[in-house]
Amino acid sequence: MIKDWEKWDYIFSFASLLQFVGFASPDVVPLRAFSAASAASFMIAHAGRKFFVGWFWALSFCSVNVIMLAYLFSKEWETMSFTEEETQLFEAYFAPYHMTKLEFKRLMKLARKKEIMPNETITIQGIPVDKLCFVTKGEYVVLENDVIIAHVNSELDQNLDWVGEISFLSDQIQPASKTVKSNGKVELLWWYRNDLKTLLEMGDINKGVFYSVLTGATRTKLIKTDESIVNLKKDSLKHLWILHTTPNPATRLQLLQEYCARHEITAPQSQEIQNKL
Repeated sequence: MIKDWEKWDYIFSFASLLQFVGFASPDVVPLRAFSAASAASFMIAHAGRKFFVGWFWALSFCSVNVIMLAYLFSKEWETMSFTEEETQLFEAYFAPYHMTKLEFKRLMKLARKKEIMPNETITIQGIPVDKLCFVTKGEYVVLENDVIIAHVNSELDQNLDWVGEISFLSDQIQPASKTVKSNGKVELLWWYRNDLKTLLEMGDINKGVFYSVLTGATRTKLIKTDESIVNLKKDSLKHLWILHTTPNPATRLQLLQEYCARHEITAPQSQEIQNKL
């Protein structure tokens, strides 16, 4: 009967409960911590009963678990050390979406670095994209049907540096919707799609957080690309205007209106162009 237990029996039961909780944990750190606490409790109980052999083995188990805990924490602290470049990437692109430093370090560990030479393609329109790329340095252009629709500087245009994120976010590999080509030397990080998907499914990186990073970048890219298209149309109109200058104000205005209507440039933008010209 429990009422007949000695105080050492209660300690034995408490130690066993700690051990049970540790083994029930899916994470190795709680497992080691509860096992160490359990072994320490067994040491007290064995000492009370003057059972030296049991006390010695409990001490051994406690020591091993404490040493392994120290090792695990030292490895985790080691992973928290970032290079200057990694720190900038983390703070600019990942920290705003609440990705932890440990998750970011795991992401960087899986990444591969590559240097792209000038005028080299990163993705080709219509060709399936099986990699996710992130441009860290340099400039590149985005082309649709061999027409440049955007010019991106990775240091100035934040959130535009992901390439292949649409395919990655899809259930299956998708063909590239645009061609991306380096405009000078470009440095990038890249991941194999399947490897990164596996890492996310394992839970080593919070899947929701990482997808938020990509979807946020995609929204910004769509907005910025639209702005770039408008700017290209403005530049095109400026060159057209210089080539077809006419002294008649009414004719110039008519030409401006026709051009803006043809290229779907809004009235405020049309007025802005007119003021510049």
